[in-house]
Amino acid sequence: MAEPDALYRTVNPTNAPLTAANALAHDRLSDDADEVALVDGFVASATAKAEAYLRRQLITQTWRLELAQLPDVLQVPLAPVQSVADFTYLDTNGARQTLAADQYRLTQNSGAWYLRPAYETSWPDHRCDFGSIEIDLIVGYGDNASDVPADIVQAIRFMVANFMDHRASLVDGAASAEIPMGARDMLRPHVFWV
Repeated sequence: MAEPDALYRTVNPTNAPLTAANALAHDRLSDDADEVALVDGFVASATAKAEAYLRRQLITQTWRLELAQLPDVLQVPLAPVQSVADFTYLDTNGARQTLAADQYRLTQNSGAWYLRPAYETSWPDHRCDFGSIEIDLIVGYGDNASDVPADIVQAIRFMVANFMDHRASLVDGAASAEIPMGARDMLRPHVFWV
């Protein structure tokens, strides 16, 4: 797999895989403003932990992948990939060009996503320099919590409940580094192995 020069999120998800109200109802807690604010933070932390462990993005978001050059087949280091929003490169003269969507294919095999030149084509000549290739990818299961597999949402709910139960041991609202075993067991079948 080609090592990216950079990989970063450019558009955040607009929703969370679990709402504070849902988490509070699950734990049979009141939904006063202080509890909601606390649980919102725990949901964000649990979601980040789940995404890091899974190596997957849950709710639709956009990431930019920057590369120095294109391998014959590029394994995308993110999953699940919905689409390619933009694909640009520096030509050999240093001018930024857009690669038309009919010049590449986005394929999936065994849970991994790949970008390849279109059939009977090859990648265009491009400058081989840091960040000369920029690919904007739309990733995630979908726009809503209902698009995320139920056991992943349940694992996040479990982590939030664990944070709530052990909130006295949390420092400045930062959640513990460990994912509880029950949640880890629910997440494990969905890990994206790259």
